[in-house]
Amino acid sequence: PSMAELNANGQRMKFGEIAVCVNDRVDDPKAAGVDRYVGLEHLDPESLAIRRWGTPDDVESTKLRFKPGDIIFGKRRAYQRKLAVADFEGICSAHAMVLRANPKVIVPEFLPFFMQSDLFMERAVAISVGSLSPTINWKTLAAEEFLLPSLEEQTRLTAELQVLETARSDAHEARRAGDQFLEVLTWNLCTGKNAAGPRRETTDWEHARLPGVTSIPRDWSITRLTDVARLESGHTPSRAKPEYWHGGISWISLADIQRLGKPAISETEEDIAQLGVENSSARLLPAGTVVLSRTAMIGFTSVTTRPMTTSQDFANFVCSDALNPNFLFWLFTGMKEFFDYTAIGSSNVKTIYMPFFQNMQIALPPRAAQDEIVERLGAVRAQVDALRAREGDHSRFTAALRESRIG
Repeated sequence: PSMAELNANGQRMKFGEIAVCVNDRVDDPKAAGVDRYVGLEHLDPESLAIRRWGTPDDVESTKLRFKPGDIIFGKRRAYQRKLAVADFEGICSAHAMVLRANPKVIVPEFLPFFMQSDLFMERAVAISVGSLSPTINWKTLAAEEFLLPSLEEQTRLTAELQVLETARSDAHEARRAGDQFLEVLTWNLCTGKNAAGPRRETTDWEHARLPGVTSIPRDWSITRLTDVARLESGHTPSRAKPEYWHGGISWISLADIQRLGKPAISETEEDIAQLGVENSSARLLPAGTVVLSRTAMIGFTSVTTRPMTTSQDFANFVCSDALNPNFLFWLFTGMKEFFDYTAIGSSNVKTIYMPFFQNMQIALPPRAAQDEIVERLGAVRAQVDALRAREGDHSRFTAALRESRIG
């Protein structure tokens, strides 16, 4: 019997019978005759769509050519679950596989959903070799056997999953548009760009300290940040002193600020003891302190909800009555790209040194205007969070259906 006949009612098959690995090598990316380059960094985990790309001018060395309908699968660090279906021709990283379905045994549109399943991904991780950058060898993957649903079941399941994937993709686009709108609105509100009423041009001195801000409302001022907020550095008590740790005083690390990504920080992975505060340079910061990461992960910010401490990777701002901490949070959020640009050091470990913050100037509205800006941005943030939750619901629903029918 043919492979198609064997698979009519669902059969165990080698992956090399299910898909072909296309090894169309391009030694000179600039001469590939295409406009787009897709690296692993352009692929979003759990998403089959390619929404970002570079150009062949961005890269050197050998790449792989792909065509519309091909699957780009990250064979390096497969646990990241990077997998997408191309809808254009281009070249991709050699750390990916370009796969093409064998239509005799599998519905081509079903293959990417099958590869997203835990059944496939767990096997891919298991056969990866290497410690720092575990990688899949095609010959090994091709020899792996999988039990496929029947062709009829594949067709039914593909139709269901495509509907869910379209809904999930639409939710993603809505959330991304919301993020972009919030980003622009944050900068415009926190610099007074959208404020009504009389305005004044910034002086050359002011403009040099506030790039991109050419005018502000007349009732705003250009103010040194440390005139309206006390700057405090963070500190890590000695790890060799166990009595300095686990004492109930929350200690904010870079992992905390990245994990939360919220305007308010109320929990941390680690805590220190009162002895750790008393016998080190750690500072107990009051509730309402604005914390800003300044090393490695630049520009992540939040506001403490109770007395806390931070590692030395943060610059911390205890605001006076003239400055709403949440206004400063939103201003810092709008300045993240600027902070990234300002940081000094290698691409892996950059730092903004404390003197930068001591000399930093901000456009400061009256306190009532700050409060209004905070309220407006908070309302928009709530709407974007609702879109994010909707996107997450669609992703979980799609994954649940996929696993229940494939796994």
